[in-house]
Amino acid sequence: MKQLLSKHRLRLTNFAAIVAGTALIGAAGQLWAASGSVGLHLSNASRNGAACKAANVDHIYVTIADVKAHRVGAGGGFASLINQSNGPTQFDLMFANTEANEPIGSADCPIVDMGGNGLPAGKYGQIRLITVDNASSGTPVIPANTNACASLGDTVYNCVEAGGVFYPLVIPSGSQTGIKIPPGQFHRGGLTISVNQAVDLDIDINACQALVVRGGGNQHGHGHHHGGGGGGTTTYALKPALHTGEVSLNPIISGTVVVGTANGAGSTVTPGATTVANAQVWLETDSTQSVVEGTPSAPASNPTNAPVNSVVASTTTDANGNFVFCPVPTGSYDIVVDADAGSSANFTTNPSDATITTGVTPTADGLSGITIPLVEGTTTATTLSAQVSTQVSTAVPSTVAGVGDDIEFFGTQSFSAANPAKQAQIPPYSGTAVEPQTTTTTANSGCASVPTICPVGTNCVCFPVALPPDNPVVGPLGGTYTTGATPGDYALLGSASEIGTTTPACSPSQLVSVPAASYALPTLSFTGCN
Repeated sequence: MKQLLSKHRLRLTNFAAIVAGTALIGAAGQLWAASGSVGLHLSNASRNGAACKAANVDHIYVTIADVKAHRVGAGGGFASLINQSNGPTQFDLMFANTEANEPIGSADCPIVDMGGNGLPAGKYGQIRLITVDNASSGTPVIPANTNACASLGDTVYNCVEAGGVFYPLVIPSGSQTGIKIPPGQFHRGGLTISVNQAVDLDIDINACQALVVRGGGNQHGHGHHHGGGGGGTTTYALKPALHTGEVSLNPIISGTVVVGTANGAGSTVTPGATTVANAQVWLETDSTQSVVEGTPSAPASNPTNAPVNSVVASTTTDANGNFVFCPVPTGSYDIVVDADAGSSANFTTNPSDATITTGVTPTADGLSGITIPLVEGTTTATTLSAQVSTQVSTAVPSTVAGVGDDIEFFGTQSFSAANPAKQAQIPPYSGTAVEPQTTTTTANSGCASVPTICPVGTNCVCFPVALPPDNPVVGPLGGTYTTGATPGDYALLGSASEIGTTTPACSPSQLVSVPAASYALPTLSFTGCN
């Protein structure tokens, strides 16, 4: 979730609720067995609308304590979609972004962080967003450093920023009946969730048109404006109004990571019932990039390309081993998961090996209920001693080193029997160097590779990359997982950029080392750098 800690610039791209496959208690105390999942997502299409421009409104901050859905039919009633023990969360309804440009996991579904519960299959007629009332005193319900309204007081949670000035925002009955989204605003008069469906519900509240302002002679055009131009204190209230066509669905991917057991290399993995908290989960597109293989010995005149996955989103599992990616465009993905030693109660001595789930292709209904097993590695993490050099000239040996470059890096492993050159990016373990690493002419201490100093005429840097000890466990979605060989094979993927910027440097600006058995000393040699 993208959240800036400055109290005047707390921003979330959307408001969302993700609910996973657990049971929850309905309003009357009945137990609802969860079988579907839904994401509730609040955005604002009128960021640059005429009303907001005229009023000079920059931000509309609202603090949400609960999200409730009303189930239609027998056994129905209102039920919460979130775990309220996680506390309220504040959102900016004026975040200037569009869904078309938002990366996966960029706070489109922040209710995941509010502890979303499972939503049973069925039809729902109304959604209510329960807000926190502003108060004049009391114990703050959100920290001051994450409260954009804190300049008005630590117990003011809803506010408007207009022209750099903050004003309290009143939401009538917000903490009681909430902001109501009636059934007429859902497709065909209601929201229907089928078994194992995993979708994001996108609700576009036109915050500018819903804003009501009273008083303040220098304020104009806040959607609805009451009171003349005679000055006075400006006050704001929010009356969210939905219109037909503002609700749509987007797919999500959700699942659970569990402890698996196997009988050595090349054996079938049996998923267990014990879940894994704090596991690293990466969503990768299936070999969407071909990266030039580049080592000091690779012929620059005849480089070869290796297919390498691209990471499009990352997360960690919650206390129950659950993960969610939201929203996820339809396409072909691989899910890469691992867990460091000591990161959870399941792997205390050795880390897990990576597990790669292939063939993850969500439809418009999304994918839920995915179970991914992790198997303990045969030993402690393998630490690669990487060396990366950069130079201006393309000649080998180099004649001009240049000023150096920043290097972003990833460890990769092969995972396709049909194409051994195909690489997946692997979440690193503790002990891995902090990114970026910068190539300099003096960065030769600690180099374990040969030579232990920078190659002549280059800048270089050496750094550790800690990865799983064995080759990955691999299996297709819904199929059988098989353990990999030991010890593991590795490669180093590196991207060069100008120091202190994201501007690509070198030609090409991305290289991957040639994989080799137990390859613990990967090297990359960039040329044509700035």
